[in-house]
Amino acid sequence: MTPGERLKARLLRWSPLLVFLLLALPMPTYFLFRYFNAAENPGEYMIFALTSLVLFSLFGVAAAVVIFLYSKFWERRLRERLATDGVTADELAWFMSELPAAQRR
Repeated sequence: MTPGERLKARLLRWSPLLVFLLLALPMPTYFLFRYFNAAENPGEYMIFALTSLVLFSLFGVAAAVVIFLYSKFWERRLRERLATDGVTADELAWFMSELPAAQRR
């Protein structure tokens, strides 16, 4: 397993959460700050904040699901490639889910 594959595995582990947060939070945060600093009609900014939170949360969940599915397909291909080359002790953690309970110890 190359260092690039290890880095990609770490990034794919955290990227669904990061993508969700990066898509869901900026617009509601902007409108919330506008709400706190508004001199007139602050209710409009609260409505925009809540609406954008719902809308962009849906986009964030969709993007997180897409990235999660991609990571599962990528991991499956990686495990198949590692299995054809022979599994070393360093790569055994990738195959723990396939081992029986007695062999996991």
